[in-house]
Amino acid sequence: MMKRWLLVLTILSVLVSGCITIEVTPEPEDTVLGFPEEEVGPVDPVVVEDMPEPEVVVVEPEKPKKKPGKGSQVLLWKPISESSKTCVILMPSRFRPSMITAVRINGSNDEVHPKTLKDWPKPDKFIWPNDDRPHIYLNKKGEDYGQAVELTFVINGKTIGGVIPDGAKRFEIRW
Repeated sequence: MMKRWLLVLTILSVLVSGCITIEVTPEPEDTVLGFPEEEVGPVDPVVVEDMPEPEVVVVEPEKPKKKPGKGSQVLLWKPISESSKTCVILMPSRFRPSMITAVRINGSNDEVHPKTLKDWPKPDKFIWPNDDRPHIYLNKKGEDYGQAVELTFVINGKTIGGVIPDGAKRFEIRW
């Protein structure tokens, strides 16, 4: 009984945070909840072992859903893709496939792998892998393009581009 009173006291003191002073006189050992034991009768103790185990449910926090175009804003030159085994360019997320009308590698329009064209007819709301970056697969490995690889894109009617110093190495371009 004394433990219960201490628990009640602790809870009350936390709730009132010192704003109210409460004086509690502990019950004498021969009372049950303030009544003389002979009026209440014998009280059966609660046996904890007979209680069922509580069910534990682990709730994973829901990951916030991304909006298309809100992923990485860095172009990544990846010399070898795991899926195509050729070079892949991961475009900045804000450039959706419907915006890109031309891709030139070292001045050539013929370097885009058919896998890209197969993958691209997705709606602009599609969330791409690798931080929502549309993928442009090329016909060769990055090393086959050599040094100073010139990239040129026509996006929304504007020409933008950059230079990859070494086609055999990963490289990022921030636009």
